[in-house]
Amino acid sequence: VNNNMVVVDTLPDPARGPLDVRVAVIGNVDSGKSTMIGILTSGKLDDGRGSARSRIFRHDHERENGRTSCLSQHIMGFNEKFDPVHQPISGNASSKQKTRAWQAVVKNSSSVITFIDLAGHEKYLKTTISGLTGCFPDFAMIICGANMGASKMTK
Repeated sequence: VNNNMVVVDTLPDPARGPLDVRVAVIGNVDSGKSTMIGILTSGKLDDGRGSARSRIFRHDHERENGRTSCLSQHIMGFNEKFDPVHQPISGNASSKQKTRAWQAVVKNSSSVITFIDLAGHEKYLKTTISGLTGCFPDFAMIICGANMGASKMTK
């Protein structure tokens, strides 16, 4: 306490594990939500043909049409020096490989961001709302496509 100010230490307690912040990623269909998550969590840029989002999709039909139809969660961590800790794993990896990759990220991180990838198509609005209410995000990140701005679904 100094001059009526309270200083709070926000660094995570190592005994309790890394600090986890949950971010719901929402926006209109084709705005780039899955691509953004793929880039952030892997540390690799997209090739212009969907390589970043292909690391995010969980189902074959999502890879085929390039659109998220269910919610999924993806993590990236930061070490004590605030350097990013990425998951070097492809979208075709098995559940076991993905679990190991997540464990490695958590083990090597002092803080973790969990991105909740939500569907943007109106057809999957109930799934998106379920993700917003059921996954208990701390924050929401709204993605607007530069070529379309804020659409009806975004509003």
